Amino acid sequence: MFLSASVSEQLTWHSSHHSQDGKMRHPVDSVCWSSIDKKYPTFASNPRNLRFGLATDGFNPFSNLSSTHSLWPVILVIYNLPPNVCMSSENLMLSLLIPGPKQPENDIDVYLQPLIDDLKLLWDGVDMYDAYSKAMFNLRGILLWTINDFPAYGNLSGLTNKGEFACPVCGPETCSYWLPLALKTVYVDHRRFLPTNHVFRRKHKWFNGRKERRVRPKIFTGRATILALSQFTNKWGKKKEKQKKLKKGDPAKLLKKKSLLFELPYWEELLVRHNLDVIHIEKNACESVLDTILDVKGKSKIGAASRRDLELQELMEDVPVEAREDMLDSSGPYTLTKPEKAKFLWRLWMQRFPDGYCSNIGKCIKIKDSKILGLKSHDHHVLMQQLLSVAVKGILPEGVRKSLFGLSSFFHELCQRVLDKKRLEELEDEIVETLCLLERYFPPSFFSIMIHLTIHIAREAKLCGPVHYRYMKVLKGYVRNSAAPEGSIVENYLADECVRTMPIGRKRTRTEEQQEPEGNPRIEAAPNIEQEAGGSEVTPNGGKTKKRGKTTLQVIPTGESQRQTIEWNEKGQLVGAQSVKFSSAVGCIVREQVPINIHDWRLVEDKTKNEVWGLLLQQYKVDLIHKPYILQQMGRLWRAYKSELTGSVMTVLESRRNRTETARLLGLIRPEDVPQAEWDQFVAERSTGEWKAKSEKMKAVRAKQLLPHTLSRKGYVREEYEHAEMEAKLAEQPPTEGPIPVKHDVLSQVLGKEKNGRVRGMGEGITPSRVDAQLQKWRLETSI
Repeated sequence: MFLSASVSEQLTWHSSHHSQDGKMRHPVDSVCWSSIDKKYPTFASNPRNLRFGLATDGFNPFSNLSSTHSLWPVILVIYNLPPNVCMSSENLMLSLLIPGPKQPENDIDVYLQPLIDDLKLLWDGVDMYDAYSKAMFNLRGILLWTINDFPAYGNLSGLTNKGEFACPVCGPETCSYWLPLALKTVYVDHRRFLPTNHVFRRKHKWFNGRKERRVRPKIFTGRATILALSQFTNKWGKKKEKQKKLKKGDPAKLLKKKSLLFELPYWEELLVRHNLDVIHIEKNACESVLDTILDVKGKSKIGAASRRDLELQELMEDVPVEAREDMLDSSGPYTLTKPEKAKFLWRLWMQRFPDGYCSNIGKCIKIKDSKILGLKSHDHHVLMQQLLSVAVKGILPEGVRKSLFGLSSFFHELCQRVLDKKRLEELEDEIVETLCLLERYFPPSFFSIMIHLTIHIAREAKLCGPVHYRYMKVLKGYVRNSAAPEGSIVENYLADECVRTMPIGRKRTRTEEQQEPEGNPRIEAAPNIEQEAGGSEVTPNGGKTKKRGKTTLQVIPTGESQRQTIEWNEKGQLVGAQSVKFSSAVGCIVREQVPINIHDWRLVEDKTKNEVWGLLLQQYKVDLIHKPYILQQMGRLWRAYKSELTGSVMTVLESRRNRTETARLLGLIRPEDVPQAEWDQFVAERSTGEWKAKSEKMKAVRAKQLLPHTLSRKGYVREEYEHAEMEAKLAEQPPTEGPIPVKHDVLSQVLGKEKNGRVRGMGEGITPSRVDAQLQKWRLETSI
């Protein structure tokens, strides 16, 4: 990424775009980001240091919902980039692909070991070349957090995600209990998260019949996890030894393994190590609500067994014994009647959306069966935030309806692209009240772990920034060969990456050229490879004429043995096979390093000249005695480069177009390695009357030059040197009898290979085949 000047510039975007109004638009505005800056000031001092997020999830490559085959891509997200490109597909790095068909489960650390080793190396620092600043620097990187759905959360964190201590944030203080008839663990008593003076804490009849006096659970931090893992030993493999059954409340139930991520030296100090995927939680919450209010058989969270658990928990003491049986067998106020179900589903079926907003929800609705089938995660996202509050209006009782409105509003505000920190603190309190209201109207069996986790995602948004930077990404579209899905994904991913970064040989259409924005990133030349790029010149009519583009060359430091030696003659002039490439390298370096808004080469600072000289020595072996001559050549090439740019600028300025069109054309001809401020000053100087007078004077001087130099980059000295070598080779060859073939005659050896279908010095109509035929005829006559 740093080999592209445009991308390298974008990687430092975060250093100058911190929020000034207290709102979060990017992870750079988050508390976690600023916490890392304070704990590691040396890391934060260089804006080019990378900050990653790691996302992983399993998916079926055959586009069905079966779990018989599961692939696990591990993707790195780079948060240094601006918001418009941060989560784009071309900037998501597929660092690892865990093959199927079985899920890795807790053994995922075995696959992650190479990636963790690379992250540890990156934390210490590696040498990297920056194409934007044209210098080497020490690159470091840090992993901010991971992004997972809840099952993968447990695999990566090493914490249990089911049972008594299923909440990884509450840890050992998780509020849960077992329903003996429903055979499930539920997570209730959310009044603990309320302020100590809140009125809900005293309303025991609304909830479990007891006043809530417990304080809010403490956050299970990284240091607490390390302390709990101090005597824990990992056991890899699918076959596990039988362990003793742990007693209720045993802290050992918290742990499944010691996560490999704790090998990173900074991991336990992070405020948030693992992020809960908001889309996954929202989808599960929406499914729970829909299945419950529609009373879908086999999917509803509330059944006859769960209602009878209320009696065992002594929550029906106020209900007469003769009326309890009817209440236990009937549906509650949270379940719709058959006419209400039809009305609810009809409202959803009648909704119409713009193309691309979501799928056709109407096709997923089965009004006769009172079911909604086949919804994707984004469809649940739209249902929860926009449609649910409209569809239940006037159907459910007011208390149930208001609690669902609160849940819908919470997700809607949480998923905004711009978040207010103060508003997030209010949302933390509001979601606690919403869950308490749901506890009042819904039985305990409704409160699965996914409902409970909604109480923590507002805190994560406050610490980590907008949630759309923490969505999981998968690569289902890359599967083209079902027989080998892993290889197909890798092959197509690499092909797409090559096409995005090196579009060689594809000519841009006229529409693409017209729509190219100012500052569009261009592809850099590969290291140590000289590229003759085709260019174009803007004409006064706004069109483009084809011409040879400038030579581009990236100078990458190499070892002493790889540096090339330059030959010099007795007069101190360049000769030899490497002389032309050396001249090209000199021109490329001086164009990239020396600003074009300096008036004269003699005004260039010695520091800049020494830097240019140092870059040249990284590729070639040159004695110090030749430095004045080479710097003189650099000045000449630099002036020629400025003259070429000046000609293009004057062509645009003299075309007498309006300001908008002139600015657009000037933006198109601006070289990529020239900053915008420097380019604006360069153009402004050439718009003055003083410059125009100087230009006319120099035109008159050039008009007096009758015999311009037309020997390209070789020069007379190197041309003479090549002719001398050719004469020496010809002198060594023995004399031949008879005519020599056209392809090997003296003219071809001195002047180079002739073009197809032509013979030098023989006039029009003579071709090599005709000459060869005459030679064959002469040899035949001579032999006879």
